[in-house]
Amino acid sequence: MSKVLVNIPEEYLQAVDEAAQEQHRTRSELIREAIRKIYYRPRRTPEEQARIEKVGRRIDRLRGEWKEPFDSSKIIREMRDSR
Repeated sequence: MSKVLVNIPEEYLQAVDEAAQEQHRTRSELIREAIRKIYYRPRRTPEEQARIEKVGRRIDRLRGEWKEPFDSSKIIREMRDSR
């Protein structure tokens, strides 16, 4: 495995160190995983990407139409009470 010297802002390093400590991992493991997730994820076709973006626009539109705070407990209660 190769070694690399990289300059990063101090706040990034602090965030990496905190995450590594919380997850009981090394700094190197965390950085390797981040690189894997960015560069080795499955690639989407243009059609898949277009569908994802279309769904995102629909979600944004619906979010804009929602007038009251979302309360999942209230919705579940209403569904149970309607039985």
